[in-house]
Amino acid sequence: MKRYGLLILLVIGYINTFAQAKKKINVLFLGNSYTYVNNLPQLIKDIAIANGDTLLYDSNCIGGYTFENHFNDVTSCAKIKAQAWNFV
Repeated sequence: MKRYGLLILLVIGYINTFAQAKKKINVLFLGNSYTYVNNLPQLIKDIAIANGDTLLYDSNCIGGYTFENHFNDVTSCAKIKAQAWNFV
């Protein structure tokens, strides 16, 4: 009986390992001073690491910028096209 109990625990542990597969997330932060002054990209990366995930990020955060500014900004558009981002 102990053998079956141990086997069941091992199988559950094995399945649980794959159920909690670590994620690699690519994020592009487009923002303004609210984003870079508070170091939001690094804060989100630290949260991902604490969760066991990997977060790769890039940013273009210019003080006073709006979404319209980013829409018309060459750098923002180039960064969007440069990589397959999970989140922008």
